[in-house]
Amino acid sequence: MLGWAGTVVYCLALYLLFDFGYSSLTRGEEQQRAVRIANPVYDHGFSAKFEGQDVWGEIRYPLITNSLGFKDASPRDVPLKSSSRRVLLIGDSFAEGIGMKFEDSFPGMLQEAGQARSEKIEFLNAGVVSYAPTIYYNKIKHWLDQGLRFDEVIVFSDISDVADEATRNSCLDDQKQLPKNCVPLSAAPAGPPEWRPGDSFNMSIRLFNFFRYQLYWLAGTQDQVLNSNVHSAWTIAGAAVGDSYSPLGIEGGVQRSIDSMLGRLRDR
Repeated sequence: MLGWAGTVVYCLALYLLFDFGYSSLTRGEEQQRAVRIANPVYDHGFSAKFEGQDVWGEIRYPLITNSLGFKDASPRDVPLKSSSRRVLLIGDSFAEGIGMKFEDSFPGMLQEAGQARSEKIEFLNAGVVSYAPTIYYNKIKHWLDQGLRFDEVIVFSDISDVADEATRNSCLDDQKQLPKNCVPLSAAPAGPPEWRPGDSFNMSIRLFNFFRYQLYWLAGTQDQVLNSNVHSAWTIAGAAVGDSYSPLGIEGGVQRSIDSMLGRLRDR
């Protein structure tokens, strides 16, 4: 008979085996590679007229894009010009509606309400996870240059924008004066994504992070929690962020956000 130690090891092995099987079946890497693509102008986006599934954490959900590569209710052809009023929406993950089908997201609800009006309004959703001001500007400018016409743009800025601008978005400089250690996503070599433990042990990683955060708060070490969620740490005076905002720093990230949201767009 197994002793208590053997029983614990046996149960742990069964749990990890179950976690590995469940995580491997639900991570959906093939779908992610098919729809989420690099872009040389605005770093990353969706492939056009995709109809399939994507995954977000443990959630598998339907994902459809139109001819512009925007999330939509159907893989429809979107003309560059429209006879009705047209509003372009852009933001990051919550504007994309990650983890849910288009109809359940707020851009989808706006589109449905707009199409139900006697004077129709079309809402186009250009939002994608990890977007920030530089990408907002580059993507809007790109589609204007391609001939896309709309009457209004609504930008849904996010608390993570400053961190994104201070770090990886410093790679998207119009002057091409990039830091030496900066490699934009669109310049990264193609190929399958690097394997990470969380890809195959998703449930275990989630449990580990949950208990880690609870212990931080119980111990009163809020700085460690802030460091684990540095995207919002810039909003708290004195937060210890280390080099998490490298190379531009918090002030540089704030200024870059302002330049993209006000200066460049205003100058167009």
